[in-house]
Amino acid sequence: MTQRTGINPHRWFYSFRDFLEPRRLATVLAGSAAEQWLNAEFFRYLAGDLSGSGDLTVYPEWGKRDLALMEVVDGRPITSEAAAIIEAKVVYSSYEPGKIDTYVKTLLKQVSSAARNEGCPAFGLLFAVYGYWPGVRRRPPRRTMQEFRRLVGSTLDGAMRRYPRLKRGKYAMETFLPERRICVGATHAVVGVAAQYVFDRGR
Repeated sequence: MTQRTGINPHRWFYSFRDFLEPRRLATVLAGSAAEQWLNAEFFRYLAGDLSGSGDLTVYPEWGKRDLALMEVVDGRPITSEAAAIIEAKVVYSSYEPGKIDTYVKTLLKQVSSAARNEGCPAFGLLFAVYGYWPGVRRRPPRRTMQEFRRLVGSTLDGAMRRYPRLKRGKYAMETFLPERRICVGATHAVVGVAAQYVFDRGR
């Protein structure tokens, strides 16, 4: 497929950060199913962002892909091929380094294979969710928020060496939500999230 204009992962990434409501984001991340929620919110963001494009739409769970952008002709999406693919993964501060490495490598493999097999740009969103419940855990987490984000960033950097075609937005993980304390009923939790994106421009 010929690459087209209107596909801008850099703008999408940072606009999505501004799109998220910090208070709502913090409360959701303290619960479960954060990956599904973030995917849904990114879909909601893109649906609004593309509404003025006139010839692009976004489709959830296209094949085995999290999200697919499709061209629209005469009001109908061309579902036989994608204009771009988006994959996402979430890692948590409770994960051991080996598990973080597995998730990161899975994301890079998905992005690389999507660009190669679909012949279109592919993007990967990596979210690093830091969280704990002081009222439940008597001991503090093994890593601080900063240590966790550095661990995820260095893991991503090491894994990308196997994929020379992949690029990343920046070396450091970007803060999406600074570490903060939130009320959860009669107790509280501490949450924060950092993120980064990678991309392959495809053939």
